[in-house]
Amino acid sequence: MKDVKCCRIIKEIGIERIKKMKISPIDKPVYIEIYNNKLIIIDDGKSQNWIFDIQEQKLTRFPFINMKCDTNRIKSAHKMGNNEFLIVCGNHPREILCIDDTGKIIKKLFDSNKINEVHWPSMAITYKDYVIIADQESVIDGEYLSAGIVILHKDKVIWQWRPGKEILGEATYIDVLQGKEIIITDTILHQVLCVDMDKNIVWSYGNRGRPGSNFGYLSGPLCARCSSRNTVLISDTRNNRILELNQEGQLIGSILPILDEERAMIGPFCCPAVIVSLPNENLIVADTGNNRVICVSKTGEVIWYIGQKEVPRRFLSFPRSIEKTDDNKWLVADTNNNRVIEIDANNKIYWSYGDKDAVFNAKLYWPRCARMGNNEDIIIADSLNNRILVVDRLGKTLYEISNIINRNGCTIKLLDVHDIYVTSHNTLIIVDSESAYVAEIDYSGSIHWLVNQDSNGIKFRDPHQVSMNKDNTLTVVDSIGIWILEFRSGTVLGRITELTDKENMTIKFSCPKAICDTETITVYSDIFRMDYNLIVYDKNKNLLFPIYQESSSNDGYVNPISSFHDPRFIVKNSENSYVISDYSAHRLVVIEIVI
Repeated sequence: MKDVKCCRIIKEIGIERIKKMKISPIDKPVYIEIYNNKLIIIDDGKSQNWIFDIQEQKLTRFPFINMKCDTNRIKSAHKMGNNEFLIVCGNHPREILCIDDTGKIIKKLFDSNKINEVHWPSMAITYKDYVIIADQESVIDGEYLSAGIVILHKDKVIWQWRPGKEILGEATYIDVLQGKEIIITDTILHQVLCVDMDKNIVWSYGNRGRPGSNFGYLSGPLCARCSSRNTVLISDTRNNRILELNQEGQLIGSILPILDEERAMIGPFCCPAVIVSLPNENLIVADTGNNRVICVSKTGEVIWYIGQKEVPRRFLSFPRSIEKTDDNKWLVADTNNNRVIEIDANNKIYWSYGDKDAVFNAKLYWPRCARMGNNEDIIIADSLNNRILVVDRLGKTLYEISNIINRNGCTIKLLDVHDIYVTSHNTLIIVDSESAYVAEIDYSGSIHWLVNQDSNGIKFRDPHQVSMNKDNTLTVVDSIGIWILEFRSGTVLGRITELTDKENMTIKFSCPKAICDTETITVYSDIFRMDYNLIVYDKNKNLLFPIYQESSSNDGYVNPISSFHDPRFIVKNSENSYVISDYSAHRLVVIEIVI
């Protein structure tokens, strides 16, 4: 077995940083709560938790005493009063604890082993004598439980609302409006709901299941919380903005992204998460993408911050696929900007298709993949328009595929194509994640073969990127099935769920999202791993190298390209280099791997 001799990061694309950015003690703040002029900060990037004294501007570690759960999986910390907090902690065990501000456990309010009606809590708040829990979609011991809201009183379930995954995809954040209704943030379906105790949806904001940046739309919101003046503040996370609604769900204010003369985003937020409203109407925001917590006025003026001061310029927004077009250019699906661009290593854009700034009737809607065709045309997975487009360099549509046809003449509608691979004989291998299959089709939409299960009859669940090596073996990752599959010409060859190295260290997959299979090694990403999320293995399925995340350097300044946030696509760039789309960091990263 060969060892990896070198793994280093060469270049960032799509982002421009100040050359010397000081190291931030905070890496990825995902949750904040205020009490007695202090903030609790849950930092998912460094797996640490902090207390920040606002008056003294002093940051200290939060002492979670006697907590047996893995602290890097703490979900939320809700203020209960009298310096007590409600903590939703770890995947194992899944508990809700009441602790004091020294970290001492006062009592356990929930244990998933005792209350069967709740499986996977992500947040809990108290209102009077009630505990309100946001419970995630889960499958435990073969039992499916959809996402929902559960209310406990004296350890008994007295109310729950589980409308089904078509109505509620994920209860990410909850709050109580005027003591009568529950405000629910649904990140997966891009909406905020207001639900009363009769289980009626009083109002909603966002177009359910359809992300967008127009007003009336949301894209991956992480928090909707009542303000000090009884309005509702929404962190519209992927749109990098904060919206304010009145109690009837109508838009009354916003803090929007700031763009420079080249339309690059320069602030004030990048992927804002939880918001805290102060009595003077200022807001404290977990500015996750900028590695900081900031206090802003209602007009967006930064008053103070903890963490990173300098904000980089960002030219991309949640990029997905990458393909090299020549020595120094890449074709990129700039997904959240609803466009496909050709960009070089200096962030110069040479070609663009789509409408980054369109208000309505954009040409593309959430394009996840763009590939070069054999005739220099561009093949685009226009995912939320449920189609594949083939366009030329002038932007003329050559083909549009919305349905594919099997040998019996039956049509299958495309639902959400995540990846396309163009073969040497000018057919397309497509991955439809929503329908959970991989198929080879021609430009007329005729199916050559279609695979939706492995050789044991285990069906695909959420296939993502597909890669083909020189012997025409295809490799595809399935993030919910939690496996990597190999197949050729529609026949499944094998399934991988874990890897072992020469010292018998085993890594089990948790959420594989991207893969690049070459003649010597395979590189894949596993986005739910906390310690590393890029992994290399050889042709014998031996683990060679987990690529660890780091976020500091020896000279006290940030190494800005040493930590991957959410790698979603990997392609080979040269003999020893690869390009990765680091989705949530809004960038492409070029890495070198030498074995």
